Amino acid sequence: MNLNVQFEVVLASLSFGVLFMILYDLFNLLLYRKKGKFSRLILEIIFMGTMTLFFFYIMLKIANANLNIFIPLFIFLGIAIYFFFLRNSFLSYYQYLYSKINLYIKRKKLSIRAKFDIIKMKKRKARIKKHEKNLKSKESKVS
Repeated sequence: MNLNVQFEVVLASLSFGVLFMILYDLFNLLLYRKKGKFSRLILEIIFMGTMTLFFFYIMLKIANANLNIFIPLFIFLGIAIYFFFLRNSFLSYYQYLYSKINLYIKRKKLSIRAKFDIIKMKKRKARIKKHEKNLKSKESKVS
């Protein structure tokens, strides 16, 4: 393996470690409420399998999938770089996005509920009018 290929392997492993943890933190944020659930386990297995296949494909294109000591070492180094330097900024950005999306969804729910409330009020008013009409007709029959 020549020096250029080794540099590409090191750089790809390092960047994959960082990318993997970015996506895993996003995955955790989306499935936070499903802790201890069987569905989360299945989704995590699918996520890990997909990321493994993605990394293997990258290594296949770069170095014909030759394994050397630099690959796991630099993946773990990329994970460590993410944890020590990048995690707080990404988590705060994820929380910002999550709150904006959550606020948007709540607004949409409120607007839909408001429309249904208008329909319910119209039905309620019609029912009250019908009831009042029936009472007036009963009063006129009695008199």
